[in-house]
Amino acid sequence: MSHLPFNTTDILIVGNPTHDVIVQKDGSKYEGLGGAVSYAASVVKGLKQNFRAVSKVGGDFKYLDQCSFSPEKITNFQTTCFINHDHPNGRIFSVPAQCAPISPDDIHHQAHIALACGVIGEVLAETLARLRQQSKILIGDIQGLIRRLNSSGEVVHTDIKSTPFHVSMHLFDFLKVNEEELPFIDIALCRKKTTILVTRGEDGCTVYEQKSEYHVQTPPRPSIDSTGAGDCFLAGFASGLNRGLTTREAVNLGNTCGGLATQTMGVPKFEVFRVGQTPSKYAK
Repeated sequence: MSHLPFNTTDILIVGNPTHDVIVQKDGSKYEGLGGAVSYAASVVKGLKQNFRAVSKVGGDFKYLDQCSFSPEKITNFQTTCFINHDHPNGRIFSVPAQCAPISPDDIHHQAHIALACGVIGEVLAETLARLRQQSKILIGDIQGLIRRLNSSGEVVHTDIKSTPFHVSMHLFDFLKVNEEELPFIDIALCRKKTTILVTRGEDGCTVYEQKSEYHVQTPPRPSIDSTGAGDCFLAGFASGLNRGLTTREAVNLGNTCGGLATQTMGVPKFEVFRVGQTPSKYAK
């Protein structure tokens, strides 16, 4: 671990934890810690990265003992809650509670890499601008930019052009998008401003640079639950870049971390020894 000046870190992860409720097709229910920041922090901690997290939870937060970081408690808010219903045609998400957003004034650290991984709009557009100022490399996840709630409280996607984040694309060095989210951006336009990482589940990741593209295959693994796989991919990718890997090599590490995340329900615990080797131990 590197020794860094006060208020400086290698990786800064920004986003709110959640109370996750996963209702499976057979009616069984899992409740636990969720949120992209929780999954990402587990990965970077396992990869022995120097990191800090900026996040907010409500006075009702249940899982402090399971966090790899210390979120700020906002007592007059509830913790963001995601209810995930498994259906034959995919998952339906509802959000009955949302915590306070993360503002520019909440960002006190400089970082080699900033990872903006909101779950539903809590990392504000002006906060992204602050993260750009405070980091050498800014990595984002499109999910927190294009999700919104419909009148029934269900999560739906909206075109990036209709959000406050449409002017923020140029701030990112890398932006992760999954296949379901891809129709909500103009990839031809966005790749002129940033490198797009399109995650394709068990099929790996396609990298769209300004003038070239290539695919990095993921090793096949059995899957129990896909929740958080993209978050673990992104954290593995960021950790690889922080260790000096090329983009392709970092994507490969991200694929490995994302694949491991699918083999357990909830936030996995990674025990990883060296970048470049496959994580050998992981557990719920």
